[in-house]
Amino acid sequence: MSECDIEKDWDNPLNWCPKDFWQNYVGNISPSAFLKISGVYSPYRSVEKHLKRLSTFYGIVRRGNNWKETFTHPLQFTYEEVYWGIVAYLKETEDEWKKDWREFWLAKEDENPMDMDFPEQAERRES
Repeated sequence: MSECDIEKDWDNPLNWCPKDFWQNYVGNISPSAFLKISGVYSPYRSVEKHLKRLSTFYGIVRRGNNWKETFTHPLQFTYEEVYWGIVAYLKETEDEWKKDWREFWLAKEDENPMDMDFPEQAERRES
């Protein structure tokens, strides 16, 4: 059992794990499906695209369907915190989705999506 799987004090931002950011800001979708749906080659840009849809208010990322829901929680996270939390989850679960990602994008076997020289490689690939 990992540290992220135990009961925790949600009011302390240090207790949040990448999986928590994924569940709260992406939801119950697999990383593989998330990356395919985004339609963007770079996993980093997929996260950016997703966060743009959620919208921000003074740098706080909306959680759930409305701002009231966001501000009923004791913690609100900034764009950068949520971005890197989701990216960290993608890195943690990379072995689970990398094969599907390569097949979907017809990428070479030696291409590693999380090791891209972001954003230059992603821009070359997407053009």
